[in-house]
Amino acid sequence: ISDLYREGYIVYSNEAKARVLQVEENVLEKYGAVSSQVASQMAEGAAETADVDVAIATTGIAGPDGGTAEKPVGLVYIGCYVDGARYVCENHFEDQYLLHHYKLQMSLQIMPMQLILKQLQLHWK
Repeated sequence: ISDLYREGYIVYSNEAKARVLQVEENVLEKYGAVSSQVASQMAEGAAETADVDVAIATTGIAGPDGGTAEKPVGLVYIGCYVDGARYVCENHFEDQYLLHHYKLQMSLQIMPMQLILKQLQLHWK
């Protein structure tokens, strides 16, 4: 697995997101840590920090507290960065167990899809 997976980051605080993954502080302030914009920048920042072509990142509200009407518990954004292209998927999970299970499953499904799309784009050029 070390041939495919180089490193990972756990960045809960906004300060860590900005410092470790180069998420722009103005984006954190404008959209909040749980947003498609932050997930996108986290994925790109992870790729740049690790010096790799592919990275994924998740940000969300796992609960049981912390949700709002606009951003309820169970809201998860999964960011994917593949060789310069960024993709974000928004998910809503209602069950705590399913939240963690599907967040992992979705992350593992998005990455291969993006790699395939990237290969198709390269092939069609």
